[in-house]
Amino acid sequence: MRIMTGIIITGHGFFATGIYSAIELIAGPQNHCKTVEFHTQNSFAEFKAKFNQTINELSEFTEIVVLADLLGGTPFNVASEISAGSEKKIVVLGGVNVGMILGLLDVINAGYSSEQVIKEVIETGKSQIAVFRMAQQNPDEFPDEGI
Repeated sequence: MRIMTGIIITGHGFFATGIYSAIELIAGPQNHCKTVEFHTQNSFAEFKAKFNQTINELSEFTEIVVLADLLGGTPFNVASEISAGSEKKIVVLGGVNVGMILGLLDVINAGYSSEQVIKEVIETGKSQIAVFRMAQQNPDEFPDEGI
């Protein structure tokens, strides 16, 4: 049986729509992916209602993976609270990056369950974090004489 997984990207400000815009540019439109933004004018109750509405929009999916911008932030906490009280399987991840989402798209399109997906997605996200360093040349590679 193929598991059908919906995705919700959430975060502070325009994080969710911004990161989804990057995903759409790289991988094309994703019909199984929705965004939920949390703005300063949203109360906790308003944000929770908007989140529940988005889950209802994904009712055709047997599982939902929520990708939040920040572990322990309001979007993560609301998603976790909803997940804990839901009959639907909802997995919540915090600290998302573009590489994680692209990796998630690859594995859910292959039909894996969320348990199989989570470990892979977290590893992919970690592997996408790096520091650029200029390569240092060995002084022995330069001639002793000038021009």
